[in-house]
Formats: sequence, C-alpha cells, structure tokens
Amino acid sequence: PFGMQPEAMCGTDVEQICRDIARELGTAQTVCPEQMKRLLGLNFDCILTTNYTYDIEHCLLGTWSEYQRRNRFTYYGEGNAPHHNLACAYEIPTIIGKHVPVFHVHGDIMRKHSLVLSYYSYVDTINKLSERNRALGNALQENQLAQKPIQAKTWLDWFLIGDVYSLGFGWDFSEVDLWWAAERKAGEHADVGKHTAFLIGEQSMAHTQALLEATGAAAHAFVAQTKGDFASLYDKAIDLIEQSI
Repeated sequence: PFGMQPEAMCGTDVEQICRDIARELGTAQTVCPEQMKRLLGLNFDCILTTNYTYDIEHCLLGTWSEYQRRNRFTYYGEGNAPHHNLACAYEIPTIIGKHVPVFHVHGDIMRKHSLVLSYYSYVDTINKLSERNRALGNALQENQLAQKPIQAKTWLDWFLIGDVYSLGFGWDFSEVDLWWAAERKAGEHADVGKHTAFLIGEQSMAHTQALLEATGAAAHAFVAQTKGDFASLYDKAIDLIEQSI
C-alpha cells in the first residue's frame, strides 16, 4: 500500500535498530579532546551536532546523567505534536558561562526513536524542514525591516539567521537534510550570516568544496599530510573561527 514506510515494506524493524544502536552507543567512552575544548570556549549562541552521543555536553559539564539530560531538555515547538529533533535542544552552560541550546540534528540516544538512520527518517526530516520553512514565510526579512527581534524556535532558524561554522562534519552527499538547509540559507531574502565550512580529511574534497561554494558558503579544505594527523588541522580551523567571531 502507498501509505506504508519503506522499512516496513522490506521487513526492517527500524525501531529495534534504533534501540540497539542507542544501547551500544550508550556504553561508548566519551571524549573531550583539546580541540573540542578550544572550540566550545568560543562565543557561540547555538550549537548544532549530528552526533547521537553527548560528547559536547560531557565536555561542557563534566558529567551528564539521565537526570541532567531530562532536566535540561527543552522543546521549542508549538502544540502537542511529537517532539521532533528540529525543535528539541538541551540548554547547556558553556565554558564562558553563557547558556546556549545544543541541538542534536539527527537525534540523541536518550530519545531512542529520534535517531535519523534510514532513508525514511531523512525524508521525514526534510518534510519537517519544509513545514518550518512554510511557517516562516518571509518573517525573517519582515522582522528585520520592522526592527523586531527574531525568536529562533528550531535549529533551522538558527542556521538561517546566524553565522554558521561547520567543523568536524564532512558534508557527505547523503546528508540531504543539511544540504537542504544550506541551499535554503543561500536563498534567504533577509540579511543573514555567512556559512563557513571547514573540510578535514586525508584526500581531496574538491567536489564537496565546490558544491558548498555553490550554496554561498566559504569552504576551506585541509588535507592531512600524514595519515590520521588531524589535530593540527583542527587547530588551524579553530584559529580562523576565533579570528572571525
């Protein structure tokens, strides 16, 4: 039938897969490298992550129990609709003492069924982005012209209006929701911030860099000269972000 999800049609139990992955990831050791500490010490207003785990929160808070997660969970959406990742965040105090929302764009392991793993969930995310886009209309530009404050209610709102720095995210072509957001930012009529993307890898990323630049982003590609030697490249990228903020 046309109404069935692709996963159901091929017999895949996606919900069980989400539960299994969440359980396995929950046993993984958290990390907080020096480069992450440096990055999180900068004066950001919002943090977006595609990680399912809580390395960012652990790095900022030291501990991150389930009680803390539930206590800091915030839903910015309206109505009683199921809480989608688009409007869900954790309010976290940063290293400089500023409270910012941390959005897990592809879900997080406390909310097991929030994990974006399948084609269906990616398409569902784009559907939610489109719904938010329709709801926004031309409000961003109208509010700017009227000198009214803009209230960000989703990670898309933050992505559209702010200066965006992407680091540690490879912009794989399968990440269709983020590419959708990048193109939408490029078409915004309001005076919005710039998107600066840092690509770090072991081989040429020219195609990704070119596509990002086509969306209006400033894309910097750093290729490791020695296999696995990324720390110095992250330091270089953070130096540039620090100079820009």
